[in-house]
Amino acid sequence: MNANNIMQSALELTKQHSKKDLAGLCRQFGWKGDDARTPLLQLAVWLATKFHESDDSQQMQRAPQPLPDDYSQQDNGQAPQGQQGQQQAPQQSQDNGGDGQAPQGQQESQKAPQQDDAPQDAPQGQQQAPQQAPQQAPQQAPQQSQDEQQQDAPQQQQQDEQQQQQDAPQQDEQSQPDYYEQFQQQQQQQQDEPQQDEQQQDDDEFARLLKASGITTPHRMLEKAWRLTAKAGLNLLLVGGAGSGKTMLSEQLAQLLQVPFSSVSCSQGMSESQLTGWLLPVGEAGRFDYVPSPFVRSMEQASVYLIDEMDGGDSNVFLVLNSITANGFITIPHKLTNPTVRRHADSILIAGANTVGNGGNDVYNARGALDGAFMDRWYTLHLDYDEAYLHGLFAFARKSTRKSAKWTPANDWNADNAEAMRVWFFNLMEQVKRHNLGNIVATRFAQKMIAAVKAGIPLTEVKNDLLMAWSKDERELCGVGA
Repeated sequence: MNANNIMQSALELTKQHSKKDLAGLCRQFGWKGDDARTPLLQLAVWLATKFHESDDSQQMQRAPQPLPDDYSQQDNGQAPQGQQGQQQAPQQSQDNGGDGQAPQGQQESQKAPQQDDAPQDAPQGQQQAPQQAPQQAPQQAPQQSQDEQQQDAPQQQQQDEQQQQQDAPQQDEQSQPDYYEQFQQQQQQQQDEPQQDEQQQDDDEFARLLKASGITTPHRMLEKAWRLTAKAGLNLLLVGGAGSGKTMLSEQLAQLLQVPFSSVSCSQGMSESQLTGWLLPVGEAGRFDYVPSPFVRSMEQASVYLIDEMDGGDSNVFLVLNSITANGFITIPHKLTNPTVRRHADSILIAGANTVGNGGNDVYNARGALDGAFMDRWYTLHLDYDEAYLHGLFAFARKSTRKSAKWTPANDWNADNAEAMRVWFFNLMEQVKRHNLGNIVATRFAQKMIAAVKAGIPLTEVKNDLLMAWSKDERELCGVGA
């Protein structure tokens, strides 16, 4: 089976099945999200190849087999009708004296020259063939040729099929369209098209989770927080004023995913043990045993954990979290047995702060600056006050008609935006180096940007979120706007 036939069948499969059906097949093979786009047609090609292999094997089974050499050995000693023409040549009647008697009882393997030397008197009990007159020879010759064709048909058919398979690539190039080129064009179109099917699946998934959670008044940023954490796998830093709903959003996210929720409030007197756990005399006969903290228990299971008031804690304490936030594990020395704690794949880590980690101000004067390497591991999301909710608080004996502004996802991950993001990122990194700014624009910055856009966050919002901690002067120097 040549490549063009396989490509033609692959294109037919993609026409008969929707992209959503093929995406479902890809997910059964373990392909997810953006990785499912390219293998769609590859899966179709694989199915087409298997289909043709099965079809070819069935054709070979149905093909007629060559007749055995002893096919003429019948119970009555008579050769098949198609072979009598081979035994009866025009010379037979002349060699036998024109008495109308042909040699009798001859086998399939006997040829015309052997029949000349045969005795005229056939043994008793053998059948006699009709006399073949010389004038009948021209009519018998075509019959003989036809019988030979019937006898050699199976073998000839196999030879023709082999020759046809050898000549197929050349014939396809001359008489058939280039299906491989069509396959490449269709694959390129799928790469350039927005991922509407995946976007629709994410929208449907969030709607199902929200309905099953029982949340009646969801935070207006709940879907965005869900996409950034559950879908993109990012550590989320919620930044907003007091009462902007940071804790409520974290609790609703745990309720949406139906996983446990726990938290800790930070202060300057906070110790690392509140995160890593304690070694206490709780064992037998006062033996010191390790007691895990709520943070450690949360990291080992599907959960949502909130580090609240993070900008109010000691920034040196939070450095102990750098490994688990970036590499997925933390080593606790006083955990004597299995000191390395590995983070569960569905463990979500959220932090709450009133500032973006650059120090206190006139309002939040108890806040301190957070380390740059620590902040590089978090995606910042700004929360503002929900005016519709505030108006609803004053509604008396009636329901407020004001609606909260709905957050809408986007589908900005495509070839054009990916190239634009690349140019924007490297230009920003160059400007930071040129002006010697104290902002980190490196690997994790690019990883956060790509993961957020793939998860359905609008590209404009992603840029604003990543530059939230930058001052107006820093943005102007780098040419990224105010």
